[in-house]
Amino acid sequence: MPMPHLITEGLITKGNQKIPMYVLCQLITHGNGIAIANKHQGSGSV
Repeated sequence: MPMPHLITEGLITKGNQKIPMYVLCQLITHGNGIAIANKHQGSGSV
């Protein structure tokens, strides 16, 4: 589950922007996804 950690460090975000987040629960180690609020959809901020 490296994606949240890479986003937090800014390694895979637009402009290498660090985005703090908490991982609340990890149930499986494959098929992960990240949900964002609709207000951010299409904004290019992530």
